[in-house]
Amino acid sequence: MDDQKIGAWFAISPGPHSPLLRLARVLRTSALVPVSDAFRANSERSLSISAIPPSLFSLGKRVKLAEIAASLMLFNDPRYENQSMPIEMGQRYQGLLNDLLTGTVNGPFRLAPGEIATSHFTDHAAEQFSSMYDTLMLSQLLLVWTSFETMAGDLWETALNIHPTLLASLRGTRGGPKDETKKLPIRYLEEHGYNLEHHMGTVLKDRFLFTKLDGIEEAYHSAFPNDCRVACKDFWEDPSLKAVSALRNLIVHRTCIVDKEFLAKRGPDPRIAHLALNDRFLPNGEMLSRLFADLFTFSASLISLVDDWLATH
Repeated sequence: MDDQKIGAWFAISPGPHSPLLRLARVLRTSALVPVSDAFRANSERSLSISAIPPSLFSLGKRVKLAEIAASLMLFNDPRYENQSMPIEMGQRYQGLLNDLLTGTVNGPFRLAPGEIATSHFTDHAAEQFSSMYDTLMLSQLLLVWTSFETMAGDLWETALNIHPTLLASLRGTRGGPKDETKKLPIRYLEEHGYNLEHHMGTVLKDRFLFTKLDGIEEAYHSAFPNDCRVACKDFWEDPSLKAVSALRNLIVHRTCIVDKEFLAKRGPDPRIAHLALNDRFLPNGEMLSRLFADLFTFSASLISLVDDWLATH
């Protein structure tokens, strides 16, 4: 393990320069605010996975310092907690330890764990931790992609609910979904009081597969006209979008082993261009950090473009 793999991953966070903050701008279409807010919250939760190892490490160091402090205060011996003690004394020790950790009692020194070096997680960790870090990184990528595809579906649905006149006909740049034979279930009419004027997005959403990038792209092409950039094929050729989507499928369906489908759909992103057939994808903190930042930039652009179109039509 190296600093590029682990150190850069620990640094992933929704900080002050995160593209996610671009979503904080005031949207002109108020109905899109919950969609934007949910995406930002879900993305931030996904990024927080990077903080799990250093947070647990800091907690462990803090508990150890509290044990040393309690031993000094009760027995004048920093190592006494490792020795057997009578039940009553053990209870006093545990009580003092809890008081030190909660700040109820001040110890002989501060329980500050200090700076954590990446080497603590690399040079001095068992090899089994490497696979644990890989699992966390891969899980993070899956969650980030799920946040995106959920947002894309909710955004599309909300847009059609707001503006059914031009969007719900599904006669955009691609002329509607391939399967137009699906009948409208009577339950939709019943649920919305037989008035679907502001529920067409909800009704039509099932016609598209928002769990795949191809399905998301098809939905936007089918609904939005040429005067909205989300209907342009070039908009969906974003390298980071293609890369994260392809990696998600590789993780879920191929246990990270590169296949022909991945090579065909990964797009031109140079960060995964080195992967060849039958290679195993190994996550890298620096790569993920940049991929996520670019995907969030694309997501902010998608929300903004839909917002702008709705506000002017």
